[in-house]
Amino acid sequence: MSDDLAGTSVGVYLDDLASDRPAPGGGSAAAVCGALGAALVSMVCRLTLNDTGYAAVHGELRSLLAQSETLRARFLTLAADDARVAGGMVVLVHALRSAPADAAGPLRAKLQIALQAAAGASLAILQACAAALDMSETAVRLGAAVALSDVGTAAAVAAAGAEGAALTVAINLALIADQDFVRQTRASVDALNVEVARRHTQIIAEVKNIL
Repeated sequence: MSDDLAGTSVGVYLDDLASDRPAPGGGSAAAVCGALGAALVSMVCRLTLNDTGYAAVHGELRSLLAQSETLRARFLTLAADDARVAGGMVVLVHALRSAPADAAGPLRAKLQIALQAAAGASLAILQACAAALDMSETAVRLGAAVALSDVGTAAAVAAAGAEGAALTVAINLALIADQDFVRQTRASVDALNVEVARRHTQIIAEVKNIL
């Protein structure tokens, strides 16, 4: 997969995702879900900024739009980062399987570093998805009524991205020897999962209540 995901067509990315290569995989896909959520928030902002009936909140919406566009670009970087880190980790796994005994120790140490990097990359995606949900919550409050379903969809895909990222963190943590790192990372994931679930439920309920 190209590191320039912004210049990659959806079809090419999906072909890469569907291939037998280990990367891009679930972590990258989770980041793309987050990017979809951020893009939908941007769309809702722009639609509402075009409506003079919402002039009173245009200032807040311009700020939200700037934030969602920055986050959308960050998601694409995170997707490429995750694919690169995951790919490197798989290379190390294959090297370790075929390595002579005297080379196995250094390779295991490198693999542990790669596993921590992979867990960190997925945690960053989870954090960004939580931020996308926060923006969706603001968009529900400020956005035009005609775009409420789009806000709900933004929240849904961001929540899906968060869940996928959390699962990707978990599979890496299961193989990491540093238990302090595992405990700290798991605590961060658990706290974010609770907040993501709360926000997602609240946003969808608000959208359904208005529709």
